[in-house]
Amino acid sequence: MLDYAIHAFATLFVAIGPIDLASLFIALSARADAPARQRMALRGVLISAQESGLLHR
Repeated sequence: MLDYAIHAFATLFVAIGPIDLASLFIALSARADAPARQRMALRGVLISAQESGLLHR
């Protein structure tokens, strides 16, 4: 199971391009204050975790 998770993470890491997404986040949140940027980042992490199946309800 751990081997599968590592391979899945590596595949997603390469496919999604976190450096590209970081630059997009910086551009979209340039005018927001620090607490608003933190809320946006947390929301993005929670949504991506939910979509990838890491959080189960």
